[in-house]
Amino acid sequence: MKRLYLYLASRAKKGIKLITVLQSQEPVNAPVRDLSELNLPQKWEQEISRIIRENKMLYTPHMETATDYNELRERLKGRGFTNIPMGVVPALHMQAYKKAPAADTSSVKVKRTMLRKKK
Repeated sequence: MKRLYLYLASRAKKGIKLITVLQSQEPVNAPVRDLSELNLPQKWEQEISRIIRENKMLYTPHMETATDYNELRERLKGRGFTNIPMGVVPALHMQAYKKAPAADTSSVKVKRTMLRKKK
């Protein structure tokens, strides 16, 4: 299983806010359209939607799978994001990463893009 990072990306690419880390079977890199598609426990879904609602003016919710946080940081830097936190500090403190629920990402529609070259 890979780690599914659920984060808020700044609309101006000035940083991210990590919401939580979940488990996932399939590789995903897509914006979050509907939390109910992930089939999370109700308490998790309510807390995540509250965090998204509080930050919806400046941030958009995204989810992405990676083996570790450093891999996610490098991908975000390659896309032009700045001020990315050095460590994993999720906004949602429910349980440890190992006990995090597995998100059902089979119904998530991933937008395919061309490969991006580093500048």
